[in-house]
Amino acid sequence: MDEQLSENDATTLPKDKTELLDRIRRTGAHLEQTIGRLSPDQLVAPGAAAGWSVKDHLAHIAVWEVGLAALLQRRPRYAAMDVGEATYRRGADAINEIVYER
Repeated sequence: MDEQLSENDATTLPKDKTELLDRIRRTGAHLEQTIGRLSPDQLVAPGAAAGWSVKDHLAHIAVWEVGLAALLQRRPRYAAMDVGEATYRRGADAINEIVYER
């Protein structure tokens, strides 16, 4: 099933929880379909974005999702993301550097 994403998925906020959950499901499925088309070599090849491969971007998404889940559970994001509090306080670029190194 090749689900299409609408422009609204990127430009408007969902109106309620049901719409949010549907959007999460659809965009997740779209990401899975896109990744599924890639070869192992394509997943690890350095890309144009500062040399990050698709694999690096996926690791980045995963770490930030874990941090978001912690935030929603009122737990410290930095601990869930496995970065020090000082690194977390330095901001996204510092966190992303750690994620990339891992």
